[in-house]
Amino acid sequence: MERLDDGEYMFVLKKGHFYARPERSDPSERFHHFTFLANGRVDGAGTWLIEEGRLTRVTNHSGSYRAGAGPLKRVVRWLRSYGIGLDTLTVTCTVEVEIRLGYPSRTETFEMPATHFLWWLPPRMKGLFF
Repeated sequence: MERLDDGEYMFVLKKGHFYARPERSDPSERFHHFTFLANGRVDGAGTWLIEEGRLTRVTNHSGSYRAGAGPLKRVVRWLRSYGIGLDTLTVTCTVEVEIRLGYPSRTETFEMPATHFLWWLPPRMKGLFF
């Protein structure tokens, strides 16, 4: 992986390849997660934060793909395989939680060290997995 400047990036993962670009606050820039691969299927999507040259946070925040915990675990495993240390990495995972059968679900966000996230079982979920 090439070295990235400090800041927040949006990314997608497809077949072991990460595609990333800096997050932009200007709404006139129409670049979304699905733009990377022309709305094709991906193995994971979200954002990550680089601080002092190190990856410090990864999330599954993507309005385009709405990835659940499974795809985010896939992302964390790929980061580990690329030699990214998980000891200082924080994972923020948002999932849809089913309150009761037949009732609308709500989203909940969980934050934890990456080493714990790989073993974490999310609450009963109703999510979009790809």
